[in-house]
Formats: sequence, structure tokens, C-alpha cells
Amino acid sequence: ATYRMTKNTSLTYKVFYNDKGDRPAVNTGAIDCLNTLIYTWNINKRWFYMGEVAFTDNTVYYTDRITTGSAFGFNNHLIYTVNEKLAVGFRAEYNHNIRSFFDIPAVTGGSGGDLWDFTLAANYKINPKMTFRPEIRYDTVSYNNGYRPFGGDESKKDQISGGISFIVMF
Repeated sequence: ATYRMTKNTSLTYKVFYNDKGDRPAVNTGAIDCLNTLIYTWNINKRWFYMGEVAFTDNTVYYTDRITTGSAFGFNNHLIYTVNEKLAVGFRAEYNHNIRSFFDIPAVTGGSGGDLWDFTLAANYKINPKMTFRPEIRYDTVSYNNGYRPFGGDESKKDQISGGISFIVMF
């Protein structure tokens, strides 16, 4: 559901419900519910802001127990359009996890933690149907159960990564 507040701002509410059913190798089932509130603002012809607040609730059905978890987060995007082919952007995201799927070991009894990430990216339109998108990202976590989500290295609390995408529209 979207409500256009002004010509340049809108507020959108989304809900997602997923019953994953039986997953014998992992557990016997899982249900997720995600609620999201998104605010968009076309500041002017060059600047665009999007803010998002999300809350997820999940239940995992194991053969011997039921585990519940939750997470909430804030996601902020600020995009500057340089010209019709190039835009650059910054994203900052915060997630707090309590025995959620975002904090996998916490599903089995950990106490969750916090995840921050910051991304710098560019979108370059090669043509109207193809976009080249490089990015660099910094992540840091404060999980107090010893878990770190960075490639199995339990000692790392931060990482820098990068990526390149080609987006093709059909």
C-alpha cells in the first residue's frame, strides 16, 4: 500500500509472509513474516532519499523444539544523479537481531547482536537496457555470541568487500 504524501514524497507499507514448509536436512519447517515501511523523497532533480524501517519475525520448527526470533533494521539511501547516464549513491544500514535468520547461530540459543553496513556505489547506464554498477561496502558486527558472518572467520568483526553488477532489462 502506497500513500503519496506530496508530489515529491511517498510512504509505502509492505508485508511479506512465507511458510517454507518442510526442510528435512535443516529443520522441519519455518515461517517468516516481514513488515516494511518505506519513505521516499525526491529532494530535487538531482538528489533522491529513501528510508526504510523493517521488522521480521520468524519461527523455526525443529524435530525436538520450536525456536522464535526477530530482527529490525533501518536502511537509508541517498542518491545523486550526475547526468542522464551516471548516478552515485551512499547506503547505510543497521540491523538488530535476536535469534533470527540474520544471526544463524543465535537461532539455536544465542543472544543476537547488531550489524552495520555502509556502501558506496555508482550506476552507469551503458544504454537504456543495460547498467554497470560497481560498489564498495564496509560491514561491522557486534554479535555477543562469538559469531561473525564473514566467511567462517569467527575472529573478524569487520570486513570490506566490493562487487560489480551488470543489470540487463528485458
